[in-house]
Amino acid sequence: MKKLRTRGTTPELKEEQMDHIVKTLFPAHTNSIARPTPPIAEEQIEPFTVDELLKAAKTLKRKKAPGPDNIPSEVLKVIAENRPQILLDMYNACITSGTFPDTWKVQRLVLISKGKGDPLTPSAYRPLCMLDTTGKLLEKIYDEIFHLDMPEDTTIVGYADDIVAVITARNTEYAQRKLTQERWTAEERGRWTARLLPNLVAWSTRKHGDLDYYVTQMLTGHGYFAAFLYSIGKRKVARCIYGDAEIDSAEHTIFQCEKFGPARICLEEVVGIITPENIITKMIDSEAAWKLIAGFVENILRAKKPDLDETAG
Repeated sequence: MKKLRTRGTTPELKEEQMDHIVKTLFPAHTNSIARPTPPIAEEQIEPFTVDELLKAAKTLKRKKAPGPDNIPSEVLKVIAENRPQILLDMYNACITSGTFPDTWKVQRLVLISKGKGDPLTPSAYRPLCMLDTTGKLLEKIYDEIFHLDMPEDTTIVGYADDIVAVITARNTEYAQRKLTQERWTAEERGRWTARLLPNLVAWSTRKHGDLDYYVTQMLTGHGYFAAFLYSIGKRKVARCIYGDAEIDSAEHTIFQCEKFGPARICLEEVVGIITPENIITKMIDSEAAWKLIAGFVENILRAKKPDLDETAG
């Protein structure tokens, strides 16, 4: 708080000046795609418990500015301790319906002057955004439920926000216990990655091979692939730009596209036939194979990028 007090006070700004500053600091994203979540049947999930609510409520920090609803964390703590069912009914309705209320996504914005620069320019301010504490408490309950207590020598590596994390640790038995093969196989998201990485323990304990920008694209399916770019509104069609497939996915580009057939043949003459089911195994088994396959992936994606940029899609 002392640091905030030393900053210059925010000057009086006209409405159009304030509007310009806010729009510059928070540009609109017109290509976002709404993905509605279907309701979840009650028998598929376990409702939140009082213990989970109380544990999460204890983590709420005191003396913090509230969001648009003006409900401070101290009030939620009191409700959780004395009338927990009020909050549980609300939060369990959220998970049963598969929703996170839009009102909890709205933030109260405060512009804090940096005390230097032209006060009419966006760079002169540090934005402070405050969410409703009621929504924060729901997020904390989720955090408590899905949190993995990891030893100090363990790290978690995530490849994309829709793919389960891979745990790497010196104690592989502990990592395997925390992220079992059964859970990975049953997980519905990240199925492309699951085809490439059927054995998480072998992957997390490999002795060689660093991930780079291009191998990560292959693992996630997110990158220079028309189908992915179409899904996020960056292209109008999902077709391969070289005209040999209606869906240009990571699988098509790396394993099927005729454009890269000669390079693929050269690679397979050394490492053998590559498929989504065996390519990572080949990379893990041999450091030389890792370098060759990673180089192949990098070369074709580097070659493809300017061709993607030149086509309107």
